[in-house]
Amino acid sequence: LLEGLVGSSPALPAGPALRERLAAYPLWLIATVLVGGFDAPALLRGIRSLATRGRRPKAKFQLTALRILTHLGAAPYLWLASMYLPKRVVRRVSNYVPFGRLGAFCLLYNLAWNSTNGATPLARVALIARGALLLGAAAGAALAKRRDRLLPWWSAFWLVAPEHVGEESGWWLQWRAWAWYADKLLDTAVKSPLHCLGLVRGQ
Repeated sequence: LLEGLVGSSPALPAGPALRERLAAYPLWLIATVLVGGFDAPALLRGIRSLATRGRRPKAKFQLTALRILTHLGAAPYLWLASMYLPKRVVRRVSNYVPFGRLGAFCLLYNLAWNSTNGATPLARVALIARGALLLGAAAGAALAKRRDRLLPWWSAFWLVAPEHVGEESGWWLQWRAWAWYADKLLDTAVKSPLHCLGLVRGQ
């Protein structure tokens, strides 16, 4: 009767369990902070210059520091605003945007900071990204202010954010996550023309 039964392993004591849980805390804290200064176009330019043995672009440390400081101030309220979005929207961001909400913030930062002058499509995209960031941060700040938690929320976010970011973004550090993502993109690319054709025929 007892064949095949496996006993459950006992829970770790409080000390080891806490150390295991917080082992990745510093790394995720650093990643959460530095994502505000990540500049994808500058990174691509640097890789291209190394590949072609051209002149290395100068690093703009002051601009990077400004981006990180802006991120430090805005990220807590952007995250708070995202918590009031419909769950299906947050779920789609977590599932289909690499690194979840942190990746979405990084994408918006890059679109907003790396803009071009004029009425080009990229300039319009940059304007939309800036508007989304400003609106999201303002909405989150208003929500925190309404509960008299403007500064406490900012402090609380940076204390607990690494754990939540690790839970949401850690999956993207696995190869199988990118294999699944590539499969979804391929499936979407194949089905989109068929879907559009169906809409045209339906008319």
